[in-house]
Amino acid sequence: MAVVMNVFLHFLCFSASLYSVTGLNSDGKTLLSMLKHWTVTPLSIKFSWNAAHSSPCSWAGVKCDNRIDAQFVVALNLSSFDISGWLGPEIANLKHLKSIDLSYNRLFGSIPPELGNCTLLEDLDLSDNNLTGGIPQSIGNLHNLQSLTLGQNSLGGTIPPSIWNSTSIEYLCLNLNHLVGSLPRSLENLEELVYLDVSNNLLEGNLPSVLGNCKKMDTFVFSENLFSGNLPSVFGNIPPELGGCKSLVELRLYENQLEGEIPVELGKLSDLEDLYLFTNRLTGKIPTSIWKIPGLRNVLLYQNHFSGELPEEITEMKLLRYLLLYSNKFSGVIPQGLGINSSLEIVDVSDNQFTGNLPPDLCFGNQLRVLYLGLNNIQGSIPPGVWRCSSLKRLILKQNQLTDDGITMESLLLGFVCGLILGLLTASLMFYTHKPRWFHEIIEVLEICVSSRKQKKN
Repeated sequence: MAVVMNVFLHFLCFSASLYSVTGLNSDGKTLLSMLKHWTVTPLSIKFSWNAAHSSPCSWAGVKCDNRIDAQFVVALNLSSFDISGWLGPEIANLKHLKSIDLSYNRLFGSIPPELGNCTLLEDLDLSDNNLTGGIPQSIGNLHNLQSLTLGQNSLGGTIPPSIWNSTSIEYLCLNLNHLVGSLPRSLENLEELVYLDVSNNLLEGNLPSVLGNCKKMDTFVFSENLFSGNLPSVFGNIPPELGGCKSLVELRLYENQLEGEIPVELGKLSDLEDLYLFTNRLTGKIPTSIWKIPGLRNVLLYQNHFSGELPEEITEMKLLRYLLLYSNKFSGVIPQGLGINSSLEIVDVSDNQFTGNLPPDLCFGNQLRVLYLGLNNIQGSIPPGVWRCSSLKRLILKQNQLTDDGITMESLLLGFVCGLILGLLTASLMFYTHKPRWFHEIIEVLEICVSSRKQKKN
């Protein structure tokens, strides 16, 4: 009873704090006024956000600059607090804010344009909410902003031009929204940009040339939009620009409408680890320079119109793990040394025009889990290394010309099925004719065991 009364008294104090805030500084009053827009608030806020305090510096999710007597709020971290409601314009009164993280809540409504008045803001994260409306133009006026994360909401409209003039931005994540329009050439103004993710939107048009000032770029994610055009137009036409992204680790352009060939200059991305270009309309041969990138781990180029042969350089890729090239027009012999210098995990080159023998060392690192080679014209016997691969979980070799000691795979499968049917028929005849006697005696013993177990249970 005492515990219930204690909680009730805390609740009364919290309710009273919304109206009695005379001893609290201005930032504390602003935070309490924001509560009026929240329909669901966690207990940690209800019990700690107290108007009886002189400042909010000890409140849950609040950080102050204690170096100054006024104790201004400089950071608001309420990520995953399960807050429901909308973000009021009062937040703009927190003039000294440098960081706002309200991600992973249930905020709805629009982003208040008044946020543009928080001119000291460096980090704004409103991702994983239910925000709607457009991105306010005023966000681009935050000249100190380094990280803007608005992904996984329901934001619509175009990306404000002012965003592309925020030259201090290093991390820009707008994925999983309903943004429309195209990316402007002014994207080149973001000289400090390290990470850019605009995937899963409704953006369209040609991808702009963005490599003029991309020396610090780590990750491009433009996937699952409606982008079209040639890859050279994505990266510009000047080879020095193409080789300038020396820090690029991830390049994700999958599930768009890209056409043309992969530019040979992509081979200059010496730090590249992930190359995701699948489900486009790309054509031509894969530049040999791509297969010479030393740190390349994941190559996903499936569902395009690539052609040509795989070069021997692919056998020297020591970090290669995922190789997915299915549904293209690759031909020739798969390099026989593939796997000898790496620990492959997933290999899918099905639905191509490969010929020749299977590489014998695909499972050399004993990490191979998936091997799909079907729908080709591969010949010869199945290497012992494939049958002995203990890590292998899935294997598809259908519709090839494979043999094993002169027996085709189709014949082997047919023989197995016929043998299974014949065995079942023989067992049935033996059961009904009671011949031979030893078989019938085994059946009788099994029936006795089953019946005795049933009696024990009863």
